[in-house]
Amino acid sequence: MNGESPEIVELMGSVAELVLADLDELVAAMDAAVIELIPFVAADAALTAEMSASNRANVARLLAIFARRDGKAAPIDIPPEALDLARTVARRGIDLDVIFQGYRRGQNVAWRRYMAHATHIASSGPLLLQLLEVSSQRMFEYVDHVVARVIAEAQREREEVLGGALARRTETVRLILDGAPIDSRWASERLGYELARRHTALVLWASPPGEV
Repeated sequence: MNGESPEIVELMGSVAELVLADLDELVAAMDAAVIELIPFVAADAALTAEMSASNRANVARLLAIFARRDGKAAPIDIPPEALDLARTVARRGIDLDVIFQGYRRGQNVAWRRYMAHATHIASSGPLLLQLLEVSSQRMFEYVDHVVARVIAEAQREREEVLGGALARRTETVRLILDGAPIDSRWASERLGYELARRHTALVLWASPPGEV
């Protein structure tokens, strides 16, 4: 891994395998930490499931990279589950900062679990310090890369949803102004505004500048 010693690479792999052995427990702890930070997630079963799937996919992929032991830098592929969650957050109008906060909270949980296993495998002193420094750097590189990608995907999804909605509303208003024979219930649904209610209008006009 980018020039680390074979000993450090081996230790990283051993620690990663220990963490992976208790993956279900780790994911449950990550999920609980995210929900504690962002309680409204727990009220939405579908969102909770997607969040948990994203946590599992990300931590499993990161630990699998650590466990490779080939000393080569592995490409950081974004798990599909992480992209699915980002799109859902965008479509539901949730503040995208929730993504960043959730990743950092999950990362903290995973890192504490990793450190606990590392202290049982590596002897105290310089070797343990080097193991933790390299592992921390690799974990931050992974999370930073994934967060940047998923937030970009969420922003793209939000722009597409908002742009599509705006285009539909504009088209509907144009049809109404043109006197097109459109169903009022259909138009109300597209506009997000009930057209069947009583309306009050006020028309204002003024003479062009310079005219009395």
